[in-house]
Amino acid sequence: MSQNIIDITDDNFNQEVLQSEKLVLADFWAPWCGPCRQLTPIIEEFASEYQNKIKVFKKYIKLFFKHLLLIFSIKALLKIL
Repeated sequence: MSQNIIDITDDNFNQEVLQSEKLVLADFWAPWCGPCRQLTPIIEEFASEYQNKIKVFKKYIKLFFKHLLLIFSIKALLKIL
């Protein structure tokens, strides 16, 4: 994963996403998702190019916390918010 992409956990979600002063791009992915894998280099390039303007995070959907899946209405992949 690119150094410009943040790993989100339950502990840092509020601070890194909800309380962020920058725009946030959230990519929920899974390794078995073909479109997710195809989009990875584009998101990494985007994160690098706009690192001072936005925060980018990717989260493997299986490891993401269920209450956040409900908040973002994630029912299928590919999901970018």
